[in-house]
Amino acid sequence: MWAKKAILYVCLLTGVAMALALAGQSSGQSSTTATEAPSGYDNQPNGLTDLASFNMDRGQFEQTEFIGDGLGPIFNAQSCRECHQNPVTGSTSQIKELRAGHQDAFGNFVGATATLADGTVTITNRSLINQRAICPAVDTITVNGVSQTYNFPQTQGQERISTAETIRAFRMSLNTLGDGFIESIADQTLLNLASSQCSNTGGLICGETVRVPVLEASGALAVGRFGWKNQHASLLSFSSDAYLNEMGVSNRLPPNNVDVTRICDVIPDPNNNTTDSQGLQDIDRFARFMRATKVPPRDTALAISSDGVAGASLFQTQEPSSCPLLSATCWFIHTATSSCTTSARVTASCKPAVRKQPQNCARLLFGEYARARNCCTTAAQTPSLTPFNGTATKHNP
Repeated sequence: MWAKKAILYVCLLTGVAMALALAGQSSGQSSTTATEAPSGYDNQPNGLTDLASFNMDRGQFEQTEFIGDGLGPIFNAQSCRECHQNPVTGSTSQIKELRAGHQDAFGNFVGATATLADGTVTITNRSLINQRAICPAVDTITVNGVSQTYNFPQTQGQERISTAETIRAFRMSLNTLGDGFIESIADQTLLNLASSQCSNTGGLICGETVRVPVLEASGALAVGRFGWKNQHASLLSFSSDAYLNEMGVSNRLPPNNVDVTRICDVIPDPNNNTTDSQGLQDIDRFARFMRATKVPPRDTALAISSDGVAGASLFQTQEPSSCPLLSATCWFIHTATSSCTTSARVTASCKPAVRKQPQNCARLLFGEYARARNCCTTAAQTPSLTPFNGTATKHNP
């Protein structure tokens, strides 16, 4: 379902659990002591939220979607959990996704053209080929508590591709546990690491960073870190993308507010447009759940084995030139990044998490949309989010 590509080639994801233990000298950050990221497969929050909130968010992450909720028309799974559960919710799975396309005359990759409805409907430039569809089907569905007939007995909704799509690959669904810590690493830290890595290795290993639009920040650019191609910089953008492309549920953030196809679709866009009593929608809870997860723990038995000790020694000898993220650290935001369109500044009282500073690095680079929205007193005062450019202080309990 969801995955991430190593920002610094082979080293980023390998060092995630260790990356937050030390301060990053290569990024110009202080080398004073910082708290190591909490780890464990224990279904407990990392400190960003309380247990009750964490369980509610996890429940939404695990919830099964149906046609009446907006599932499809094309999709890969009915819940986030289907692709992120082994051994606990939020981690990895055996699910593989199909990507396809071809090269143009200049050698550039072009996403596949998928056909539906016996070739009468096409979706162009789509590298993700969904493996499930909601039609053909006849059923009784529930929409907003009301039963209605779903009647598409002959509509073929499954995506097909032709032999012209010569590039095909399966990609595994990867871990999302601890992604809040990755989100909290400053853009400049990653930019500095990529730059220094190339010079320190004489060009042997050169990290690559890309700037991508932050959907909840009106497309403002930030360094990508989520998705197979680092196409997202925030977990809210990541959640919005996956809700549409993996479950077919359109949501409030453009361009994911419109379904990929309308074939056999009976739910208006955006499919998920309901705000709960806490001012949250599904994608807000998905993102907050991932932000509040602990990092995967080390296998202590393997770590103390002869091979484990030798591997750790080898890994350390490569730092910082080859695997510099071993010395990255997270930074807390000290200035609110959300504001209402009336220009009324969102204060610390609206964002208690900023004031409280939980005992880990899982702070947000882009602010919490729902908290900002709750600070706005009228429907016209909708929050606008911008990437963080204020002062920050490294966590030091």
